[in-house]
Amino acid sequence: MLSPHFFSGARSRLPTRQRVRGLARVCDVPYSTLKNTEQRSGQLTVDTIEWICLGLEIPLSVFFTEKGA
Repeated sequence: MLSPHFFSGARSRLPTRQRVRGLARVCDVPYSTLKNTEQRSGQLTVDTIEWICLGLEIPLSVFFTEKGA
């Protein structure tokens, strides 16, 4: 599951739907995957997390790093 702090620095005035669509577009991940995960508090596959990291140009280890660690 995505860490709540993961997107805290990326907050904007855009509605959540537009932020999720933008993330999906940048990361080449289906919007429905992210939307359903968010709505159902589901878990993403490792492959999807890897695509997100590639799209955001961050190492996988950063995705799982606790805030303040």
